[in-house]
Amino acid sequence: MRRILFLALFVAILSSCGVQSSTSNNTAQANASEETTSLKEALVGDETTEQEPGDSTPAPAHASDAPEPTQSTLTEPATGSSGMVSSANPYATQAGLEILDEGGNAFDAAVAVAAALNVVEPMMSGAGGYGAIVIYDAQEGRTRFLDTGSRTPAALDPEVFRSSTPNYLDNRCGAKAVATPGNVNAWERLSEDYGKLDRQRLFDPAIKLADEGFVLDRITAGWVAAAWPAFPEYAKGIYGKDGVPLGAGDTLVQKDLARSLGVIAEQGAGAMYEGELGQEIEAAVQENGGFLTRDDLHNNQARWRDTISMDYRGYEVVTAPPPATSWGALLRLGVMSQFRLEPSAYNTVSYLHTFAEANKQVSLATRNYAADPEIASTPLDMLLSQEYWAELAANINPSQASPNFPSSSFGAPTPCIPQSYTAPAYAPTATSEAQSHTTHFVVADKEGNVVSATQTLGDIFGSKVMPEGTGIWLNDAI
Repeated sequence: MRRILFLALFVAILSSCGVQSSTSNNTAQANASEETTSLKEALVGDETTEQEPGDSTPAPAHASDAPEPTQSTLTEPATGSSGMVSSANPYATQAGLEILDEGGNAFDAAVAVAAALNVVEPMMSGAGGYGAIVIYDAQEGRTRFLDTGSRTPAALDPEVFRSSTPNYLDNRCGAKAVATPGNVNAWERLSEDYGKLDRQRLFDPAIKLADEGFVLDRITAGWVAAAWPAFPEYAKGIYGKDGVPLGAGDTLVQKDLARSLGVIAEQGAGAMYEGELGQEIEAAVQENGGFLTRDDLHNNQARWRDTISMDYRGYEVVTAPPPATSWGALLRLGVMSQFRLEPSAYNTVSYLHTFAEANKQVSLATRNYAADPEIASTPLDMLLSQEYWAELAANINPSQASPNFPSSSFGAPTPCIPQSYTAPAYAPTATSEAQSHTTHFVVADKEGNVVSATQTLGDIFGSKVMPEGTGIWLNDAI
């Protein structure tokens, strides 16, 4: 049997996982996603954990006759036998487990997780965003890439993003930067092509979370506070109270988003691209000076593409092809494979220097060769060849750092990303510019099907444009 390793498409994640059947719980946890250990304990196995008053995470149970699941540690991953869900939020993880428990497969559960993340991690992804999905179809023994099909509007004037235009940096953040949202089309394609359960059922957990609300943790509350000045008044009415943003421990209720997800569940993706939601999206973008029209929405299509892969130490490493730039991860592995770095060298000065220099080489190649396959081709045969890896490795001086030419000033303030955000004490040290603005999740079922998905709005809360009455944030992909 082939050993296949999925590469995360863009980002690393704080993950949680669950095993076996689940039981629903209507109460919420104020800081559910903040503590990696307690998160895993709450979602895996039977152990009872200490909780503060009113602190209750959705916790799945498992049948007594099933193999005992194991929790993840610093050195060992969590294991289970009947399916697992890993996402950045326990409510979203619970949504996926609920679908698996009802007989759904990994593809069904992935749609449920994606929709739930729209509700509980609204700054990172959602119906107004885009992304990439890599799947493994166990029955066919095949990997595929689902491109959400997000495209720039046909009427786009690129001059508005150039430095010669006044306020060009602001234009890169607001309505002018909105591209076609692709996630909803992708969710429907995944459900129709591979799912087992009725599509409407997959949205139930997300709709319930939006309608009844959930308790904000410090991470989400922090981003709401940081981005608050850029919110339209309509959005402030959802994310705030008495003129101030909701804080950690407050309950976020999103009635309009619940209604929008209900419309999508009932009418399908057409509601987003041709129906009432599409009309509201077009109106909001046009009113704020953007380019997106209903014709752009109508022309959006999610499409399947073949994955790309490489052999690395006995594993077939699989990831998304262009237009995604995930091939850079394969190139990085290829360059690193040219050096004889023993396991004992991990995190040594020599190892970190080599890795940093390899990253510079790969970043340069990405800037030079990234392309939309509908416009130009990326020379993957060259980029993933031993000869090219050796060429890049030869550029690395083992005792001297090469110049770094980042595509933008690292950590420089921009109007797109709120600079006032302060990460919790346990979070990695990084400027808000350098922090992730996407979400990633993985679902596996007992048949061996796997879904690895990355979703995003671009920057935090995307363009900060939310069509009134929808509760949907629109991306700033351009």
